[in-house]
Amino acid sequence: MATPTTEPCRLIEWDTEFWGFPVARATGDTLDKAALESIDRWAEAHGISCLYFLATADDQATIRLAESSGFRSVDIRVTLGRSIEGPIDLSGIAPLRMRDPEPDDRRPLAELARISYRFTRFYNDENFPDERCDDLYEHWILANLAEPAEKLILAEDEGKLVGYISCRLDSDGKAGRLGLTAVSPNVRRGGFGRALLLSALDWLQQNGAEHVTVATQAMNSVTQRMLQRGGFRTEKTEIWYHKWYGAVPGSGPLR
Repeated sequence: MATPTTEPCRLIEWDTEFWGFPVARATGDTLDKAALESIDRWAEAHGISCLYFLATADDQATIRLAESSGFRSVDIRVTLGRSIEGPIDLSGIAPLRMRDPEPDDRRPLAELARISYRFTRFYNDENFPDERCDDLYEHWILANLAEPAEKLILAEDEGKLVGYISCRLDSDGKAGRLGLTAVSPNVRRGGFGRALLLSALDWLQQNGAEHVTVATQAMNSVTQRMLQRGGFRTEKTEIWYHKWYGAVPGSGPLR
């Protein structure tokens, strides 16, 4: 029996449709010369404009090869995790209102999403226009509203939406993940970020999760400090790279 072969990259259909040009992701997290040649051949054969590569941060040979071969470092991703086997103490967040989404929340959710992710890799890559990056996160949070597997918890202050957090259970039901989180600049340092975090942990714990992870940006020190105060510890560090092939359709030469 022939041994199945693994493609060096895979087309990201949603990103391709959203950005308007072919986007793919490398399937591995390390590089050597043979892997790099295979990736480039695949990308060129499939007409890829932008290739994502998430590299392990502890392999210096991969980092040197990526950075000498046209890959641009656009983000350092830090994954943190903690156990949630015991009950979550919510007593400290009682004065703050946490609630489920309502039909009228779509517009304020979209507005908050559009201003909340300037640390992320898409904004760090000048070939992605900022306006379209805003659109990306608006689409993302509104899609969470329609996703049955996604739990979205909102924070409200004086009748206005001021924050949200998304979370979900993994397929085994024993692990959970935190997704998009945002707090309005008007109420930062008001305890809403911590309240949202604890509310999400409580929901995950009540639904069977024993461990939870969350990924954030290395430069987002505020979020990392909040997570660490909440019992999270760093589990993994990775580097996001983008590699561009030719010109970006509709944007002229690469910058």
